[in-house]
Amino acid sequence: MMRKILITYMTKTNTTKEVGEAIAKILTENNLTVDLLPMSDVTNMDMYDGIIVGGPINGMRWVPEATSFIKENQQVLSQKKTALYFVAYLLHDGRKIWKKAIKSSLNASKKLINTSKTGMFGGKIEDIFPGIARFMFGVKKNAPLETIKWDNVRRWGEELADYFGSN
Repeated sequence: MMRKILITYMTKTNTTKEVGEAIAKILTENNLTVDLLPMSDVTNMDMYDGIIVGGPINGMRWVPEATSFIKENQQVLSQKKTALYFVAYLLHDGRKIWKKAIKSSLNASKKLINTSKTGMFGGKIEDIFPGIARFMFGVKKNAPLETIKWDNVRRWGEELADYFGSN
């Protein structure tokens, strides 16, 4: 029997969706059936063997829509194989205080559904940070507009294929 996986996401700039698409491609290559849906379109998760929930970090926290989704669906998510992924531009660069806040948000969400399967990936910004923002967040002047390490996404997707493909 082919396993069916839901990847659901909330996105503001399409970056979280792009990461979800990359993960969906890897899972499909590994003979899993995948639906990729925005959180707002998810009405029933009973038909899925596994669920992946993704969202961006905004204001050093997982977006409220993602946290609400986890809380509202805590019972269902706790009964299935579940994974979470986070997209944060400041994941690789930035001051330790911001990284600590991001990881704290991640840990709080993981505890709600008791999952150890989490992916944290860089993100994208549209324009370079102005000088004061670069200083405040600890971003280098020549920092790239995209910090996603796609090899990390691929590795995590392959790890998930094993996780969801096993009994």
